[in-house]
Amino acid sequence: MQTKLACLALISLFGSSSALLARADDAQDIQDLVFGCTRAGFERKDVTEFMKPWTDDAKIIEGREEKPGKYDHVITRKQLEGMVRLMFSVPGPEGGYKVTFESPRVEIDGDKAELRVMTIVKWDEEGENMERLSEIYLLRRTAGGWRVYENRFWMVESKRGDETIDYDASGWKALDAKVEAAEKEGDLARLVDALDDARRLVEAHKVAKKLTAGDGATADDWLRRGSQALSAGDPDDAIKAFREALKLDPDALVPEVIKGKTDKQTEQQPPGG
Repeated sequence: MQTKLACLALISLFGSSSALLARADDAQDIQDLVFGCTRAGFERKDVTEFMKPWTDDAKIIEGREEKPGKYDHVITRKQLEGMVRLMFSVPGPEGGYKVTFESPRVEIDGDKAELRVMTIVKWDEEGENMERLSEIYLLRRTAGGWRVYENRFWMVESKRGDETIDYDASGWKALDAKVEAAEKEGDLARLVDALDDARRLVEAHKVAKKLTAGDGATADDWLRRGSQALSAGDPDDAIKAFREALKLDPDALVPEVIKGKTDKQTEQQPPGG
């Protein structure tokens, strides 16, 4: 009887060890997938590899904190692909982008998993410009391996030159105050920029459309609209805006994919196609 109990204990021990090893392997696979594909996109502008982790029904949510809030902005996988096809064809900063990840934590429950991580994106040769954001990825196991069906992220800190923004309660309050000041002033270009800084992306896109509604819209105005359209998840409007900017200024900084196509070609092949 003692021998039988000992055998059962060994079987249980080995079974538990195998399960732990399997979970550890899954956790590493998840990190390799998400981190590798993110780096491929931002550092090498590889659209195909960047889109690899996402399920067809995936949604990407930018908010101001972990909990859902008033300024949450949601885009679909299709929108994301259209956005990155344009974004990754924009000439990057000197020295390119460098993406690193801090404090990853993976929890696995059967065929579902959650990855929490702090993502840091730096650019320019000295890495003087930086964005730090907190992210939560929800994944499901598929026949092709782990895939992301939801990604929620929110800004934690940004640095551009000598300006640093901490996206805590007081930081968001200050950014919203700048929006209110720009609204009172009536300067649409300034309002677009203030809304963008406050990550109120849908509002920024709407105001950018107003900015370009008149006959006196400049190339810079159209560039603002194109940029905000991308951020808001409207690549079709971004294409339109960048084409208008190019008409006014042949040297305008627009995605290379726009410069490389005639109007007819661009219309026939949308960025997500």
